[in-house]
Amino acid sequence: MGVESDRIVVKKDRQIMIVKLLDEEYPDYDYVIPQITGTIVKLNRHELLNTLRRVAIFSTEKFKGIKFFVLPDKIEFVSENPELGDAKEFLEVEVGEDISLEIGFNPRFFIEALTAMTSELVNINFTATEGPCIVTGDNDPGYLSVMMPMKI
Repeated sequence: MGVESDRIVVKKDRQIMIVKLLDEEYPDYDYVIPQITGTIVKLNRHELLNTLRRVAIFSTEKFKGIKFFVLPDKIEFVSENPELGDAKEFLEVEVGEDISLEIGFNPRFFIEALTAMTSELVNINFTATEGPCIVTGDNDPGYLSVMMPMKI
């Protein structure tokens, strides 16, 4: 192993790995990750994952977002694609407060985050209509996923 001015070179037998060192300032992640406040919704991870997979069938590169309509007793998931058709499903939830929130997300990012988790129940913390949401699970200590919304 050798260290050059801006890279590390690791050699073993006939294999060589070169890693470029970056001397940059990373953004303060505390600024990017919102505090857990606002509306927290508990959902069964498998039901949410299956619902998102079904609704995402109608999303394409051109029409890739789905809308989440968060209501006091349910969340509706809507995908609208003029080329393929529309999909609409809902999951019953107990939000515990009077709320009406409409927010759009790329379903692929949600599916990836939920697939990496092991918790049966997941918590989705909606911070604002245009702000990110946080996905956590009770049986996934240290796991936190920040989902950035998109305009649909």
